[in-house]
Parts: sequence; structure tokens; C-alpha cells
Amino acid sequence: IDALDLVYIHFSPWQIDWNEDKLLNEYCNTYGKKRNVVLLSHFLMKKYAVEQGFDSYICKDNDIFEFVYAIKRELPATKFIYLHRDPRDVALSQYERTLQTYSLARITALWRYEQIRCIKFYNSNPEIVYKLSYEELISDEEKVVSSICQFLSVEFLSNLSEVEVFHGQSKEWSNLSKPVLRNNSKKYLGKFSRKKIQFIEYRLSKQMIYLDYDFDYPLVSYSRAYLVWDLFASCLISFFSRLKQEKGDEWSKERSKVLKRLSIQWRNPYL
Repeated sequence: IDALDLVYIHFSPWQIDWNEDKLLNEYCNTYGKKRNVVLLSHFLMKKYAVEQGFDSYICKDNDIFEFVYAIKRELPATKFIYLHRDPRDVALSQYERTLQTYSLARITALWRYEQIRCIKFYNSNPEIVYKLSYEELISDEEKVVSSICQFLSVEFLSNLSEVEVFHGQSKEWSNLSKPVLRNNSKKYLGKFSRKKIQFIEYRLSKQMIYLDYDFDYPLVSYSRAYLVWDLFASCLISFFSRLKQEKGDEWSKERSKVLKRLSIQWRNPYL
């Protein structure tokens, strides 16, 4: 029931009408008495993909890196794509999204947290992980996608008009049918001050060096007082921004209830 709530109460709900008892019988026939989140998620997504006319699926969950070891153990044939992006552009993207954090301290802490875990898994499992940067993708989309398809052992179609793009009912995913934005890098140079750029580079210097991102300025350290001010100012901005927003849709309220009921804190709460 909880798993179905997650796909029914969603900004792009699955177009399904599954019977819970029948679904449970199908799962048991496939995995027997073995039950865990990885197998259940795989079972539901594979079933949905097949019913929609596809052979399989790609899971693009933002937090998938938290479960890669469990996925590898339960689904050993799985392959992973590690796509990273310049953290300075990531920070700008977060700044420009509605109701996102405006704290560079939080944004950089989260980016560092994610990269450390992704890099660790990649270094120990290079044969099942395809690593690339967002910048590589937008500079030569066809070459990169062809290489990814070869890694995944799937057919590459050079004529993109032949590819059926499925993005459900969500406007958030409507850009899947649009070309890649080739000039969508280093946007931060025209938006962030030198101080903000240096702050990001200082906080993320080790990961940036590993991922081959060059620094724009010499590295300088920042005091704890600056971090406190950054967090305080971002909280004020976020508070007044939320006051201007309309109340959420009914589905978002119901979604929040489901997530609170199922939520497990696996991260540092101070990120």
C-alpha cells in the first residue's frame, strides 16, 4: 500500500490501476519470501515499464547513490551512470529554482556529500559505472549518448526523431523532447560575484580537482562567521520567498503526508 501511494500521489502519477492482492502474488512468484525496498522498487518499475511498452527502465532518482551497494547486491546485472556537473553551475541552478535553499554553505555541503559517495562507488566498481560530466554531454551529445548505449548494450539511434520520448503528465519533464542546451555551462560567471565563486571553490576544492574542474580564482579560506551569516541570510530569503508562494496543490499536501510516514533519515541533518 505504501509503495503504491508513492506512485499514485505524485506530481506525475502512474497511469495504472493495480490490485494489491494480485500485485503481492506476482511479487511472491518472482522473489518468493524475500522482501526489501530494492526488490520491491525494481519489481514495480519493471512491471510499469513493460506495461507501457518498454523493455526496461532507467531510474534517475536524485538519491540513488545512497542505495548503490544494496542495488548491486540484489540486482547484480545493474549498470550505473555517474553524471556530475560543475558545482558553480549547480549552485546557480539551485539559486534560480523556486523554494530552493539560497545558502551556498548548504548547497556546497550537499554537492560534496553526493560526489564523495559517487566517487567512492565508482572507484571500487569502475566496470559497472559509466562516469561523465554534464559539460561533456552538452559539448558532443551524439558521441556521448552513443558511448552510453554501447556501455548499456542497447541500440543507439542517431536519428533522434525515431526515439519515443515518454515524460508522463509532468511539465517538469517536458524538456526531454527538446535538444540539449549546448551553451548551458559557466553561466555562474555572469551571475555570481567573485567572493561567491571563491567560496564554492574553497569548499569543494578536493572534489573539483578529482573531477577535473579548473578554478577561476586563487583559493582563499573563509571563517565560521561567514558560514553562519550565509545560513542566516539564506533562511531569511527563503522565509519571505515562501510567504509569497501560493498554497500547495492538494496532491503535494498528500504527498508530504506519505513521505513523512515513510521517511528515514540517512543523511547528516545539518546538511
